[in-house]
Amino acid sequence: MTQAEVIELHRQFLAEEGYVPKVEDAEDIVFKFEGGVYFIRVLADDLEYFRLVYPNFWPLRSDEEAVRAAAIALSVSTDFKVAKVFPSGENVSASIELFCSPPQAAHAVFGRCLRALQAATASFCEQMQATPQ
Repeated sequence: MTQAEVIELHRQFLAEEGYVPKVEDAEDIVFKFEGGVYFIRVLADDLEYFRLVYPNFWPLRSDEEAVRAAAIALSVSTDFKVAKVFPSGENVSASIELFCSPPQAAHAVFGRCLRALQAATASFCEQMQATPQ
């Protein structure tokens, strides 16, 4: 398969599931879910790598907040299966990363991946809000 074919495979899956996917930047399939913007990244050099990302869901407003966020992100990433929460520039993002062979194998666990990503980001947000300012 080519990168374009894998992108189309995932785009078509999302459309069939009721999302409104759009291909951006030649490797990202962007869609909205429950008020958030997510994307699936398809890399030309590793078509079996599946990455679901919830970018920039928490803004970092200060250096002190960035330090707290890094510690909480590490804790959340340790506590939740497959999910990674990480500072990214002036924001915090989260992702689910899997190797899926064939690439469409990701579709069987997509719902679980999306729920895990939501649970990890919700935990991060709760802990940040509970942390003294």
